[in-house]
Amino acid sequence: MNQKMLLLYRILFSISVILLLVSCGSSSQTTVNSDKAVDSLTVSHTFTAKTDEKLHYTAHYRVNQWLFAVSDSSLMVFDARDGNYVKTIGKISKPGPIKVNGGLLFLLDIGQEIIQSIILPTFETSGILGAGGLKKPVDMTIFASDVNKTSYFVSHSGDSSFQNSKKILSGSSYFALNETSEDIQNPPIGELTGSGILYKPGAIEVDPTMGTIAVVEKSEFPNKINFFDLNGNYDPTYRTTFLVSGEIPDIELYYCTEGKGYWLIAQNTEFGGKRASLNLIDRVTNEYYGEIWFEDVNEIRSMCIVQSKVGVNIGGMLYIVNEKGKLYGYPWESIKEKLNLKHFCEINR
Repeated sequence: MNQKMLLLYRILFSISVILLLVSCGSSSQTTVNSDKAVDSLTVSHTFTAKTDEKLHYTAHYRVNQWLFAVSDSSLMVFDARDGNYVKTIGKISKPGPIKVNGGLLFLLDIGQEIIQSIILPTFETSGILGAGGLKKPVDMTIFASDVNKTSYFVSHSGDSSFQNSKKILSGSSYFALNETSEDIQNPPIGELTGSGILYKPGAIEVDPTMGTIAVVEKSEFPNKINFFDLNGNYDPTYRTTFLVSGEIPDIELYYCTEGKGYWLIAQNTEFGGKRASLNLIDRVTNEYYGEIWFEDVNEIRSMCIVQSKVGVNIGGMLYIVNEKGKLYGYPWESIKEKLNLKHFCEINR
C-alpha cells in the first residue's frame, strides 16, 4: 500500500470513529433525557401518617388541621401537617369512605349499611343516614346544596334478594342515591336501558356548580366513567379525553369558582408493569392536562384533596392511601408545577 492510499485509509478510519462516538453520544443523551422525563413527572411525599395500622380512606378537617383515616376497625386521627398520631375514635364494623363537610364528619359504615354523621371536633353522633335505603354501599360524596341542607350521593350495588332479581338484571337497582340531611330519598341515578345503566358502580363524585355527577362503572375493564345530571339523568354528551387503561379506584374534584378546576382521576394499571397514576381533566372543557406518578405508590386505594394551607404547604396537599395501607401526602404545588396547571384555588372547606 503506497503512502497516499495509507493516508486516505487513516483519514477515513478517523472519520468513522468520530461519527461512531457522536452517534453513541446522541443515543446516550436521548436515554438520559427520557429517564429524566419520567422522573420529572414523579412527585415525592412530604407527609407520612405515623402508624403501623393498615389504613383505607382519609379526609381532612381544616379547623384543627386533622387528617382522619379509617383502619380495619377504627377511626383514627393524625396531625395533617406532620403525620403524628393524635387519637383513635370509636370502632367500625367494616371500613368505608369518610368525608368532611363544614363541621360534620360523614362515615360510610359498609358493614351496617348506614352513614354516620359526627359533629366536629367533639365527635358526638349527629345522626344516622340511609338506614334501610343502602344495599352494599361502595362510595359517597357530600356537598352543601344550600345553607340549610347537606346533600349526599352514595353509590351501591343494590339488593340481590330473589324478589329483586329482575331489577338487578335490568340494572335498575344499581344506582346512587341522592338524599338530604332529612333523609328524603330521590329517584335513583342510572337508567333501565342503554349506556346509562350502572351495573357495578364504584367511586362517585359530584360537581354541584356544573350540575354533574361522575360515577365509575367497574363492570368493564378497563373501567369507564359515566356522567349524570343532578336529577339522575344520563348525559351522553359528556366525555373526557382521558383513555383509561385499568382500574379507576377514586375520583376527586379540584374545585374553583367560575367553572375553573379539574377532575382528578386515579388509575391503577398493569400495563407496562404495575403502577398507579393521577390524571387531570378540565372540569368544563374536558382538556387533558396529563398524568403524574407518586413516590412509594404502586396502587392507589383512595385519595383526598386539600385546597388550603397545610403546615408549610401553602398550596394544599393531595393525600393518598396506597396498596399497603400507608398514608402519604404530596404538595399540590409540586403537582401544579410539573403539569403546568393553569388554575390555583384556595377553598376553605
